[in-house]
Amino acid sequence: MFEIEKLTENVSVLLAPVNIGFIFDSLSSKVYIVDTGNSDDYPRKIMKKASELNVEIGGIINTHAHEDHIGGNSFLQKRTNCRIYATHFESFFIEEPILMAMYLYGAMPFDELIKKLREPKGSHVTDIIGPDNIGELEKTGLKNLKFIPLPGHSFDMVGITTEDGVFFIADSLVSRQVVDKYGVFFLTDVGKHLETLHGLKNWNFDDVSWIVPSHGKILRTSSKEDMKEFYDMITLNIQRIDEVCNVILQVCNQPATLEDLLRVVSSKYNSNMSQTQYLILLQTIKIYLNYLKARGMISFDFDGLHYTYIRK
Repeated sequence: MFEIEKLTENVSVLLAPVNIGFIFDSLSSKVYIVDTGNSDDYPRKIMKKASELNVEIGGIINTHAHEDHIGGNSFLQKRTNCRIYATHFESFFIEEPILMAMYLYGAMPFDELIKKLREPKGSHVTDIIGPDNIGELEKTGLKNLKFIPLPGHSFDMVGITTEDGVFFIADSLVSRQVVDKYGVFFLTDVGKHLETLHGLKNWNFDDVSWIVPSHGKILRTSSKEDMKEFYDMITLNIQRIDEVCNVILQVCNQPATLEDLLRVVSSKYNSNMSQTQYLILLQTIKIYLNYLKARGMISFDFDGLHYTYIRK
């Protein structure tokens, strides 16, 4: 863990539970960090590796604003005065991480819950990025970086492709281990996540040599075994989403409240939940209900106290 793997002349990855990208700018002898982990251990390791490589940290590129991707931002920015690059919507959560806790809880959480949600410190996003905007990177040797929209797991998540054939796919794919452990993985938009998965399934990898997920094994596109694993994970993700939809529809054969759905889904997939997992599952079920309603598969009613959902 926390070992550097060199993929290309200009890209390395710090291997860890959250893989950290190192993209080198040969013009300025600076390195740009892709995500920063979920604790102060990560930025310390990042700074140590950068020092060993004799490069200055020029910036942080956040693929999205979940705490395990922005946890080292504040530490690194305070010590290096580096720039931070993020998409518009994700930037609000990076600068004010309490917003994610409020999104999960539905209000300002009580102090004990904030601690359990491991709220990171806020950091200043200096550059808004997107498919048509790379911010101040335009003035560096990394002007050919491309930001690929990968929404669904997070509101405005992006992947990154480099000129020398590395594709950072962020959290767009959930590993088999996570699917098996948690059953229902966190989403902010089911429909957009399915579009992201189908986009990856149909991606032209002719100019890509490496696929770097934020969690798990780095995949080489020239390896039939690695690519089989990649496509198998896509299939697994899609199948689990379809399965969860069917579980919800089955419950909604009779009018069901959110609590009814939570009880059935948690019993099937994850009966031993922590407080954080409970909140994540609750919000994710709501997202599934939005998806099913938008497709005309369920309707809802309100009795003055509860929403009830019924299959059409």
